[in-house]
Amino acid sequence: MQPELAQQLLNRLYTDERYLAEFLADRQLFYSKHQFTPETIAFLDALSSKQLSFYAHSLKAKRYQLVKQQIPAVCRIMKAALDEHWRSYVGTYVPQGIHKHHDDALHFLAFIEQQHLTDFLLSLIKFERLLIGHFIESTKIQLSFHAYDFTAEYQQILKKENYIIPQKKWTCILWRSGRIGMKISI
Repeated sequence: MQPELAQQLLNRLYTDERYLAEFLADRQLFYSKHQFTPETIAFLDALSSKQLSFYAHSLKAKRYQLVKQQIPAVCRIMKAALDEHWRSYVGTYVPQGIHKHHDDALHFLAFIEQQHLTDFLLSLIKFERLLIGHFIESTKIQLSFHAYDFTAEYQQILKKENYIIPQKKWTCILWRSGRIGMKISI
């Protein structure tokens, strides 16, 4: 079996929950449905169900840790609720490209935004999405408006155990070269 094909098959088994479940439920039906060659079937037969499940779970856990590193403030505010959202999200998207963990974090934040959240949390998600987006594409210039002054509050969110949500303070941020170039708060 060609190494590229083996790698593609393993990648799909590790990242696509439905594909793995289908494979583990009935291998013969899985083989006939996907019309694999005898060589591919021999390769897949050699795979242990326990090892596949363990490795798939490990990859998801590693992926979650990488995403959480990109969104530390949202992690601090949402705490355990974030885990529940991750379990719902993880099977819906497979990150692609050079900045996979950034891409994954952006899609996860977009997924979380669909839930019923407070204004503060929605604003924080928007701010962290902008931080990630400007890291990836640091050459663009952008103006953003926020209901809270996260330029002042961001470090406090990360440091304090019991963070108290501040009052709204409308803030306009000019993003330049991947950083905050200027900010005006009212």
